[in-house]
Amino acid sequence: MSYAEQYPFLPQSVLEQERHERHERKSSEGGEGGGGYALRPSFKQKFRSPIAKQMITQILNERLERAIYDKDQAPLWAREIAEEIKFKLLDLDLPRYKYIVNVTILENKGAGSRMQVNCFWDSDTDNLAQDTFKNDTIICVAMAFGVFLY
Repeated sequence: MSYAEQYPFLPQSVLEQERHERHERKSSEGGEGGGGYALRPSFKQKFRSPIAKQMITQILNERLERAIYDKDQAPLWAREIAEEIKFKLLDLDLPRYKYIVNVTILENKGAGSRMQVNCFWDSDTDNLAQDTFKNDTIICVAMAFGVFLY
């Protein structure tokens, strides 16, 4: 199955970049010293926000769809959801990536809330995926950071 068939929602420019990198890999493998230490991940081995966001959305919907906010249960839910997201990210099998997962659960009482994240990283290899879940009693924000280890 091709990358485009596996991830049809990716923009055409991303798919073209993958084809270009695949072509470069094939041409470099044929030359001298082809198998060395790669400083950067190949296109298929990069942390992709759309894929991670789909996983986060699915986990949040499955775990919290019918939940009613309980201040005693919220810390346990947050920890379980964060671990589940982390394990799903590990299943992507992206070598040399480290993951940071942050899950915040708030009671939905109509009050405003604002979250801000600032990162200094390599924008070519590192990325962030996040999603927000809301129902009548819960607001949950989940963020997953994929950071490439050089």
